[in-house]
Amino acid sequence: MEICVFEIRLMKSGLPFITFCFTITMCCAQEKPYSIVINEIMADPSPIVALPNCEFIELRNCSTGNINLNKWKLINGNTTSNITIDYILKPDSLVILCAKTNAVFFKNQSTTIGLTSFPSLGNDEDIITLADKSGKTIHAVSYKKSWHENPVKSDGGWSLEMINPFTPCNPNNWQSSKANIGGSPGKENSLFKKETSEVKLEAIQCITTNGKDFQVTFSKGADSTSLSNPNNYSWESIEKHPIKAIPIPPMFNKVELQFMDEIDKEKILRLIVKNIKQCTTDFNESTSVSTGIPIIPQKGELVINELLFNPIAYGADFLEMYNFSKSVMNAKDIFIAGKNSAGQIGNHYRCAEEDLNIFPGEYFVVTTDTSYILQNWTATSRKNLSQINYMPSYPDNEGCAMLINKQGITIDEFSYSDDMHHSFLIDKEGVSLERIDPNLSSWMKENWHSASSTAGYATPTRKNSQYRQVDSSKKIIDISQGYFSPNNDGMNDFLTISYNMPNPGNSITIYAFNFNGMMIRKIADNQLCGTTGTFIWDGLDQDKRKASSGVYFIFAEILDLRGKLMKFKKVVALE
Repeated sequence: MEICVFEIRLMKSGLPFITFCFTITMCCAQEKPYSIVINEIMADPSPIVALPNCEFIELRNCSTGNINLNKWKLINGNTTSNITIDYILKPDSLVILCAKTNAVFFKNQSTTIGLTSFPSLGNDEDIITLADKSGKTIHAVSYKKSWHENPVKSDGGWSLEMINPFTPCNPNNWQSSKANIGGSPGKENSLFKKETSEVKLEAIQCITTNGKDFQVTFSKGADSTSLSNPNNYSWESIEKHPIKAIPIPPMFNKVELQFMDEIDKEKILRLIVKNIKQCTTDFNESTSVSTGIPIIPQKGELVINELLFNPIAYGADFLEMYNFSKSVMNAKDIFIAGKNSAGQIGNHYRCAEEDLNIFPGEYFVVTTDTSYILQNWTATSRKNLSQINYMPSYPDNEGCAMLINKQGITIDEFSYSDDMHHSFLIDKEGVSLERIDPNLSSWMKENWHSASSTAGYATPTRKNSQYRQVDSSKKIIDISQGYFSPNNDGMNDFLTISYNMPNPGNSITIYAFNFNGMMIRKIADNQLCGTTGTFIWDGLDQDKRKASSGVYFIFAEILDLRGKLMKFKKVVALE
């Protein structure tokens, strides 16, 4: 609040001065969080559309009173820029902040404040914090280049606008400006929409390294006071609260919890979170999240499950892994890599920039563009996606994908080639290769198949469209079904031939004969096999052409170490 004292003196001829003193009070709104919000961001002004070639930030007063911005701060990393003039921002009013040397380029000088040390904004992503004169965070935005809805606008010249300034913690509240000039500085946002649905507050990650200290990440920012109450957190079925709860600024979408007792290393627990207020309302929300102490994965515990190495134009590669173990893993401690033509391991990259849990039986996808994944496969689980800055090179013709743990041990490796795709596919762009059975080796080419057309040619974060687990029955030779139709529609696209040997050290040969007794395909040729395993017939003949529809006989010959020969015959229909 500002109080101004005015003194007026009146004098009449021959009389002393008569002095009237009175005060005029100019009420300014209390500086509460989100009373003023960052409403528009121009982080990459080049190539120019029609706005000045300079970075700027627009503020909006969402409160019901006047607010003096003098001594307020704009913080970006290690740079703090201060507003050094009195500027009264009225309710529902806007002001542009930019470098002092660039203020002259904006038409409305009365709504522009030039700052001596305006922070440099990152083109790809950055965190901008608006703080009041006491240093308290009023609003912060962690923006990303991917918020632009198309590659043309993300290339520069277009600002990011907030859709609804009255729901500033909504993570889906930003898009590219629709203004013809590339933005709307000093004017109502081209995207402005006061009535929008609020995103539910959800706990999406709970990370620990020692079993006593945890960091919980929420889907959006929340009220810091309710986040700091230890009584709002407890283990499911165990009434134990943390001894401390510390919200993490400036986004307040994370909280650090400190418990007295360490959790069991072998268990996965669920944290119950309740009575957390939304950032701008008094509405309380409850949520929950699983957690556990992560292990370092070894061979067979984490496998490559799907790979898109030839995406469509403006698309992105992705690699999916599957947690085969019974324990939690941290994606930040896992690396992906590839091999060059000389067979040497190339650059390796963390599977997550931040700590991310991968739970038993979960699928986890790494890519450089999660927005591409979400737009093309809408059933994708957002929480099982990780966007990283760089991926290994996965050539379109052939290459190698690897998973490496933080000890430098290769835990899975998949050598792929373009000809592993279904032979009937004319256009292989945007089609992933899926692992058929996670129990079988990555090196087994027959264990990979093109994702089905009915699944959109990929299934990131979901069970593979071509998934099929080997039947563990006691039959020595068995087939998966009585018919199959290799048309890549995701329904019985191939025939699985499984074996279950009574003793090790056997060799097996498998043939497919047509109804006239002609050998169409040699599926296995005197291969040494273990006690259990599987072979795949994709419906192609020896010349890699689709076999004619009809009835076929599957003959298997098994030779054991003593020279005993066993023969088996199965009948299958190919449609």
